[in-house]
Amino acid sequence: MARESVWSINTTLRSPDRLQGYIEIVRIMQGRTRNEEFEKDFFFETIRRGLYQPTSKDPTWKKRVNNFLPNEDNSYILTEDEVIELMSTVVYKNKSYQDDQFKIYAFRGRTAFSPLTNFGFVRNRDKDGKVALTPLGEAFSKGINTENMFLRMFLKWQLDNPTEKNGFNIKPFVATVKVIAGVNKRAEELGLRQVGISFDEMKMFIPTLVNAKNIDQTIENIIEYRLKVKSMGGLNQEEFKQQFFTDFTEKLFNTKSEESLKTKKSNLRDYADSTIRYFRETGILYLRGGGRYIDLSPSRTREANFIAEEFSAEAESFKDVDAYIDYLSDTKTPELPWETYSQLESEYKNLFSTYDSLQCAISKIKPKAVTKVAYIEKFSDINMLADEVQSLRQHIRQSTRTLTMFKEDQFTKLKDISLAIEEMSGRTQSYRKFPEVQKPSVRLEWLFAESLVAIGSANLIKPNYNVGDDGLPLWTARGNVEDLFADYPDFQLVGEVTMMQGRDQWINEGQPVMRHVADRANQAAKQTYGLFLAPSLHRDTINTFFGNVKYPIFEGQTLAIIPLTLKNYARMIHKIYLIRDNGAPFTHHDLSKLLSDLHKIATEKIDNSTQWVAAIDQYIESFCNQ
Repeated sequence: MARESVWSINTTLRSPDRLQGYIEIVRIMQGRTRNEEFEKDFFFETIRRGLYQPTSKDPTWKKRVNNFLPNEDNSYILTEDEVIELMSTVVYKNKSYQDDQFKIYAFRGRTAFSPLTNFGFVRNRDKDGKVALTPLGEAFSKGINTENMFLRMFLKWQLDNPTEKNGFNIKPFVATVKVIAGVNKRAEELGLRQVGISFDEMKMFIPTLVNAKNIDQTIENIIEYRLKVKSMGGLNQEEFKQQFFTDFTEKLFNTKSEESLKTKKSNLRDYADSTIRYFRETGILYLRGGGRYIDLSPSRTREANFIAEEFSAEAESFKDVDAYIDYLSDTKTPELPWETYSQLESEYKNLFSTYDSLQCAISKIKPKAVTKVAYIEKFSDINMLADEVQSLRQHIRQSTRTLTMFKEDQFTKLKDISLAIEEMSGRTQSYRKFPEVQKPSVRLEWLFAESLVAIGSANLIKPNYNVGDDGLPLWTARGNVEDLFADYPDFQLVGEVTMMQGRDQWINEGQPVMRHVADRANQAAKQTYGLFLAPSLHRDTINTFFGNVKYPIFEGQTLAIIPLTLKNYARMIHKIYLIRDNGAPFTHHDLSKLLSDLHKIATEKIDNSTQWVAAIDQYIESFCNQ
């Protein structure tokens, strides 16, 4: 095979989490003509917002750039003057442009911009010849049912197309669904477990599927590979997989160079990783087996099977780029047969039955963790019905996660969770622990929830992030709810986390944190703590929280808010791990006392907010040394 026989989702935007920020830049810059000046400015905007980290030769800027992290709302983290100053310390080499920095900036902006047009979020030239967001881009920028937006787009995204000429004949997402469904069917026939396809199978057989006519052969190739792996034993199995991948890559790229093979194998891994991240956003696919397999989502089985059986994976013909972008960016097409009223009504009934069964299972383990969703007999509007179906899917995913939380003792994970959270305090991420979730803001919410599950003793732990069928978060909690709520026999906990460290920490988190803690305190006759976690604590945040902890400022009541750095929280839960690992109990009474002691630092032991952080540090140090 030639090099051109591999497709990939642009690895410049490897994670869909970054799309929102890139689209926000286009929203502000639309109306301009796309030329080198536009592309250079686009590149600079990605730097201003922390979406791209250039390599500076200046030690001060290098250190600062290494700590870049986009704001939650994709706002600026640098001024225009700061970007210019930073880029004066960066030198790019490119022979094709004779090291002309302006042309290289434009080239990099062009590379970053291209996925937005390839996926139909942006039109290079509208009727006036200007850059503009498409209906898909507008919907995505507003966060309108992103799962549905991704699904409709990927059902249509194809290669080759008028924006990407490569001689392929494939709709990659549709083909992937067909392959997974086909592999599962063949596995059942052979008496093998139906697990979807493994990451190893994905990296070799999916990006190299460039013609829809080869789908059946690809299914057989995967089954043949799986049977060969299964026939091996012990260390021979791993050795076989490594040698097979090397031989596969060597043949695919027609190279025997050790350095070239290393690069090509790395590329195939990257292509598979990026593809999984994007395709999972449709809700049709999910991760299982600790992220080792990608399979059809249990809550979307009917839709997945319909796609596998009825949708064509062959590319269609378009007269020009505009026709293709119109087709790709239409948020109402293709018409999905499962979105008729009768189909949605049937789906709603089936999903509610699943939800009810999950709640019955939860009630037998943790009665207080049961949630209530009222069954609706009749819907007057198909849109209301569609929204309720989507909402019910999310309730099922959350309930499945809750059931998993309480069915298994996850205490042993606490040590690794503490290490992962401590790593986040330095912002240098390796993802050695728990690589399944990598967007920092989502990862922190997830690890925080996992830490409380691992500690145990709760009646209910309810994180408010959106989850897939695999139980892993897709997006952070909505802005109008707390990140996490946990109920214990004698107290309740409101959890709020952020990766923000500057003054925007107080601007974005101050009032919402206090409001969420106050609302929960008003709803229950038990002690309510608010635990606020961040890499570092800004002085404005500390001053605001301290006043409301010390005095009845917020709506006439004091609030038990405890601000902790990620490092201190990591040390605290690691100590809890050591206590239990040494055979001693750590119950909800112990957790209640720990939180009470932390709260009393502000209410009984200090009078000045400037002493608060240091006093908390001292207490955590003492607790960890006990």
